[in-house]
Amino acid sequence: MNKSFTTHQMDAVQYAVRYADEIEHGTASPYHALLTDSPYELGIFGNTWDETGVSFKKETWESFYRILHDGAFGVSFASARKWHHTAMAIESAGFVIHPTIFLWIYGTGVAKPSKVSLRVDNPELWDEYVYGLQALKPSAEPILVFQKPYKNKAVEDIANYGAGALWVGGTRIPAENSDNKRWPSNFILGNEKSSAILDAQSGNRRSRKKNSAVKGFWKNAISKNDREGSVYKGYGDSGGASRFFYRVSEKINQTDPLFYASKPSRSERNKGLSDENPHHTVKPISLTNYLAKMLLPPAKYAPRRLFVPFCGVGSEMIGAKIAGWEVIDGVEIVKEYTEIARLRMEYWNESLLKV
Repeated sequence: MNKSFTTHQMDAVQYAVRYADEIEHGTASPYHALLTDSPYELGIFGNTWDETGVSFKKETWESFYRILHDGAFGVSFASARKWHHTAMAIESAGFVIHPTIFLWIYGTGVAKPSKVSLRVDNPELWDEYVYGLQALKPSAEPILVFQKPYKNKAVEDIANYGAGALWVGGTRIPAENSDNKRWPSNFILGNEKSSAILDAQSGNRRSRKKNSAVKGFWKNAISKNDREGSVYKGYGDSGGASRFFYRVSEKINQTDPLFYASKPSRSERNKGLSDENPHHTVKPISLTNYLAKMLLPPAKYAPRRLFVPFCGVGSEMIGAKIAGWEVIDGVEIVKEYTEIARLRMEYWNESLLKV
């Protein structure tokens, strides 16, 4: 089977328009899913690519809509301050916004407030008062989950195209001292600090080993991995509330995500590069791997195709490669980032071959 991991240096919308023409003429196949770190439109550190408004345009997401299979899922990182503009553009383009908005909690952000006391005549009155658009410490980012509507019955489109279903089996959360794994949620912890805060608030609790018989709606909702016959399998573990959620790791381990890290370390950012990685919003590969696995169709539908617009320096592509996607097309308009993505992909590809 031919595998392809390509970074295209061009405008993502122009790429999608061209690719849609190729699909229409039978020279290309639709993508099974979309994974992207779309621009936050904040002008981060003065970067002009982050203030074009492309993420907020309906036309952007319409072009992506046309190159996906019916029912295909999309996942996009978004700004904690302006995510609603991105969501509105996605929905206006025809996608269905899922209620499952992953919230990535990392707890290591830095507040950038202006102190009122430094700018008034009576500073003692305004001690410890601040203002500004980042007066509170940023500790979370939303991750939008959306879907192209099914054209036929859901199960028909899923079976025909291999798109339109999330793989919870590959993204379950291990439970201590139990073979059973927890169902993935729409909440992702980013580091040990955020987990410790959550555990301190919840206190230690023990989960029941077995619950009552599975009845009614739950007969169809609960998979065979969660039950023994007609009895729901519990976990029998104990601890704080953080054990219920996926926790981002710097260690890329597909079976045990219980190692902590927040945003990617300098070492992870620079692997495969001779100079410092200049991108300011690099995502952890373990997080992009987790999301890419959730989107991955069964192997029967190989080559499984993933579209990664606004691919930056390639973290989403690397995570998808590790997850098992056979065809990954990344698109990035900034030439420097395209080259960095290529170098990082080469490094990780060689690393995976050694495993």
